[in-house]
Amino acid sequence: MEQQRRRQAELKDEFLSHVSHELRSPLTAIYQFTTLVLDGLAGDLNLQQREYLGIALRNVQQLRTMIEDILIVTRAEVGKLQIEPRALGLSELIHQTLDALRVQAAERNVALETQISPDLPSVYADPTRTRQVLSNLIENGIKYAGEGARISVKAGISGEEPQFVRVAVIDNGPGLSREQAACVFDRLYQAGDPASAGRKGLGLGLFISKQLVQAHGGRIGLESEPGRGCSFFFTLPVLSLAQLLVLSDVSRRNIS
Repeated sequence: MEQQRRRQAELKDEFLSHVSHELRSPLTAIYQFTTLVLDGLAGDLNLQQREYLGIALRNVQQLRTMIEDILIVTRAEVGKLQIEPRALGLSELIHQTLDALRVQAAERNVALETQISPDLPSVYADPTRTRQVLSNLIENGIKYAGEGARISVKAGISGEEPQFVRVAVIDNGPGLSREQAACVFDRLYQAGDPASAGRKGLGLGLFISKQLVQAHGGRIGLESEPGRGCSFFFTLPVLSLAQLLVLSDVSRRNIS
């Protein structure tokens, strides 16, 4: 029975990998030709044409994100979700992630700020996956905290687990009930009315974030009360001497 279940999971993974590959090819072509036209390489555009192409481009990017989300979920289910941890300075990554989301935040008049400990140590984490987790949490706040909200990203040594760095994304929005908070990391769950919040997606962002944080050996959680905003947090392991020695040894082997 267990062997049959494992084989079914493998077939599902193979099928979704094949489908995603077939979908990526036409989406890549649409993306490339749309950007070429927007850059004026096929002639001048009027304002209305540029607006329509911009809408098309945003939807293509949304579809590409959905495909990647489905692949991550599938890999997690079959135990194939991989990360590539290395020595990582979180302060720069946090600022880069916020800079990339400022336009999106400005559209909803949401202020972004940071509170990063000046003696924040390096962590042992995959930079791409860490950025993905942080982006998911910040984007979630932008969409649900409401017009004119404030989102703060805090980072420092965890008081409960000094061998971990704790990153928190805190907003002053409407908050969540206990029942909603218990479900936010479930697959496909979306709190409230997705349409009214301007939500577009599959409801996988927080589920994926949980899988990625746990793959690092950290934990993720939420503290919230109705009317008092939300505080999403996750932890990542502090870079240890043993890990640093392993990384140095791998680097020497690659050079030689």
